[in-house]
Amino acid sequence: MKKCIIFDMDGVLVNTEPLHFQLWQQVFQEKGLLIDYEHYKGCTGSTKQYLFALIRDFYGVDFSHDPDIPKRFVQLKVAYLKEPGNPGSAGSDTVSAGRRVSSGRGFLFPTGYD
Repeated sequence: MKKCIIFDMDGVLVNTEPLHFQLWQQVFQEKGLLIDYEHYKGCTGSTKQYLFALIRDFYGVDFSHDPDIPKRFVQLKVAYLKEPGNPGSAGSDTVSAGRRVSSGRGFLFPTGYD
């Protein structure tokens, strides 16, 4: 008997890339840097280390050793996911459908943040 259902939400159920860009843009703007989507899109589906390398290459700023940057991203993402009705949030149609399918078994919604 299956005890858990796992969904991969990165572009399968919910397209998280626009949200990730918006959140990263806010994080970097709080540090005084406005990033452009044309530069960001190269790291779509990649890691934060790759994003930091892109930021360094395009903007000449190295955030790779700043522990506040990934922490702030997680804070913003958690806040977004707590808002009812946002895609991927606890009250969203996607999560509600998953709960119906799981029929009381364990239920996990991982995201692609490393």
